[in-house]
Amino acid sequence: MARYFVNIKLTRTYNSIKTDIYRKPTHTGSYLNFESFGSINHKIMVIKALSKRFLTHCAQNIDIIEKESEILSKELQHNEYPKQFIKRHIYRNRNPSTNNSQSQNPSCILPYSYGIERIGRTLKKYNINIRYQSAPNLRNILRRPITKRNPKQET
Repeated sequence: MARYFVNIKLTRTYNSIKTDIYRKPTHTGSYLNFESFGSINHKIMVIKALSKRFLTHCAQNIDIIEKESEILSKELQHNEYPKQFIKRHIYRNRNPSTNNSQSQNPSCILPYSYGIERIGRTLKKYNINIRYQSAPNLRNILRRPITKRNPKQET
């Protein structure tokens, strides 16, 4: 008997529960295209998030991990991700580093635009954590800020 929980298929046997990744019948395998305009970090996180799902939820069965790894690789290649890029970031997720020095390093927020990743790579050499922020759009510029009312000032 199989039960579905979010994106995981749970199957109960006599004395254990087996897990597998569940995809809806309408699943298309479309993710952020590698050739699209966007940060390389977002593309890396697509791979890490999808591979972390099957590594954490199917950890007891090596066959399922290999099968899901192949499915993910094919879907990402269909979205124009290079094969070596996929392998590199799935492997990194399997062996996460235990170094927490990243949280102690200074950080910098850069507005994302074409070519800004070169500056980010240069700053990383000096152990500066980089975060990218999207540029403000017209709606954010023209919208009035919401201010809280102070009842004491009104009286």
